[in-house]
Amino acid sequence: MAKIYGGKSKYLVKKDLKFNIFGNLFIPILIISFCYIMIRAMLGFITLNGASYTTVVLLFILILVIKIFENTTGKDMLRIRKFCNIKSDKYHRGWKGEEVIFKILETLSGDYTVFCDVNLYNHGNIDFIVLGPCGLLAIEVKSYKGRITFENNELLRNGYTIKEKNILKQTINEALDLRQYLKEKIQKEFFVNPVLVFSDKYASVKFGLNPINSVYVVQKEYLIKLIESFPVAVSREDAGKIEEEMALLYDR
Repeated sequence: MAKIYGGKSKYLVKKDLKFNIFGNLFIPILIISFCYIMIRAMLGFITLNGASYTTVVLLFILILVIKIFENTTGKDMLRIRKFCNIKSDKYHRGWKGEEVIFKILETLSGDYTVFCDVNLYNHGNIDFIVLGPCGLLAIEVKSYKGRITFENNELLRNGYTIKEKNILKQTINEALDLRQYLKEKIQKEFFVNPVLVFSDKYASVKFGLNPINSVYVVQKEYLIKLIESFPVAVSREDAGKIEEEMALLYDR
């Protein structure tokens, strides 16, 4: 098993904590509000007019609908968050995508070291860095579904431009950042291969193991094969120096 530094993205952990806290408080607040209004109305402290009746009915319906989504497996809060659109589909897919790739990278042999959620210059993060016989890989994870093709120097999804950003350029920039960072810290230049991996099982990527505009673009099923296909590119001595320097990022 590969040696692992770090874990889930700090950004994702923060988001997940926020959603869990909000989700766990959401139903109790609704129930307390509903009971408070009804008890005060029954005791004669307040008079329910048309607007008040509407509020009470809406609270009751919302609680009822949320309860329908509950189950006894511990996944009820996830369903509630998704139902209420508290956790966006984009965030949820991104989080799951990184989890999927993390589990795949864990299966690499002990010759490899994996660094998770690496922030070098405080302007975004590199999802994963792999160090080993392959040299250095900077891996960007995307959770898009659909057919991924390449035309006019850009990736397309189902024939349309991916509107979020130029993800090929993003992946290259992350590799260049890592190259520059190690040059500054170790006073030696190392080539970094940029890798873009699509984590969704419904993504169709058919570029083989050949780079597209200097970026290796693969489906998750071919990630290990790609990593193991690279020739030996770094000595054990240099790998030790790189690991030592990168490990310092997790001691901040």
